Amino acid sequence: MKRWMMWGLVLLVAASASYAARKKESAGAVKNKVYQDAEYGFQFKVHENWSAKINKADLNSRVVLIQKNWAVPPQYAAARDYTYVPHVVVFADTTSLSAGAFIDSLLSPTYKSKAKKEIIREFEFLDLPDRVVKNRRVMTVAGQTAVMWHAESKYVKEISETASSDVGIRVSGAYSGMTLSVKSGNTILLFHLMCESTFFNEVMTEVRSMTTDDQALTWVKAGN
Repeated sequence: MKRWMMWGLVLLVAASASYAARKKESAGAVKNKVYQDAEYGFQFKVHENWSAKINKADLNSRVVLIQKNWAVPPQYAAARDYTYVPHVVVFADTTSLSAGAFIDSLLSPTYKSKAKKEIIREFEFLDLPDRVVKNRRVMTVAGQTAVMWHAESKYVKEISETASSDVGIRVSGAYSGMTLSVKSGNTILLFHLMCESTFFNEVMTEVRSMTTDDQALTWVKAGN
């Protein structure tokens, strides 16, 4: 009995060590301006105007892309730090849902899942009120059927007149959110952008160069 208990303890320690090691590993790496995922078999080009913050291997949120040289809307001219800096969260998981059905599940007020809870936490635009859908279209990306969804959410907020001022002013504007859903095999891949609506078209030009443009996104191996 003691012998089996000892073996059980050894296996438990080994499993714990393996899990701890995986937590310390990165979800992927950027080499020659290309992000290569370590688990889900995809890679995409990283635009030179974007930095990549790579998450840990045990997270479905694989990497966050942040625009380096971002523009400031007129309402924030004297207090540029209020600008929402454009960023893209890249999420990967396995699912039986299609690319379109997966987006529908995120937008559904009644559908609930552990994956959705994690995604909403990372894709903050999906939690904003009064979203107005601007576009939804089916397309082909990296040889797979994909769905792109775009919406806008207006805001009114109180900000300091300048970065060093105690005087408050009211400003209005809008945020844009875009979610691209691509599926290969059982692997679902999501790119979620949020930025100031004023610059959505300009930001999307750079995002497309990392996602939907020819050879921007490729599958290194078939989805799981």
